[in-house]
Amino acid sequence: MSEALRREAASPLSREDQALAAQWEEAALARADSYLSQVRRLDQRIDQKLRFRAQLRDLSLRITGDPFARPGSGAEDSRMAARDRMMDLDQEIDREVDHLVNLKNEIWAVLDRIENPEVALILDDLYLNGCTARAAAERSGYSLRYLYKLRRWGLMEVDRILREEAPMRAYVR
Repeated sequence: MSEALRREAASPLSREDQALAAQWEEAALARADSYLSQVRRLDQRIDQKLRFRAQLRDLSLRITGDPFARPGSGAEDSRMAARDRMMDLDQEIDREVDHLVNLKNEIWAVLDRIENPEVALILDDLYLNGCTARAAAERSGYSLRYLYKLRRWGLMEVDRILREEAPMRAYVR
């Protein structure tokens, strides 16, 4: 008897129930992954705004005025507009950095509730520290395949914790 048939015969669930359970598990994994991935997306958005600010700064430094032009000429207005835009961008970046710090603290609180500290550390490496799976596996001493098993288990735990905290909570902001 094949392994799949043996598992099917041993399972008290019908095929339809097994399919529903698999769908629920995949949805739970996706919810937890999306929740934890917010850090990476927010970090990328902050980096993008910082690059844009550097481009804007470089552009504003290249704007030179005509020494014979009247005060209030276009070059001076352009420099002022660029400076104002940089100040607005700095405020946006500050707000997003504050949000990133709060989000990381919130996620660390969730990871602290995972019973297995190794699993929490792996999720921390993958989602908060930006490690690749290969780097996290090398750091932890696990094979890549086992790391993915632990990640899957950890994501299920994160989903369980989030559902316990607030059943109607929207995980992704």
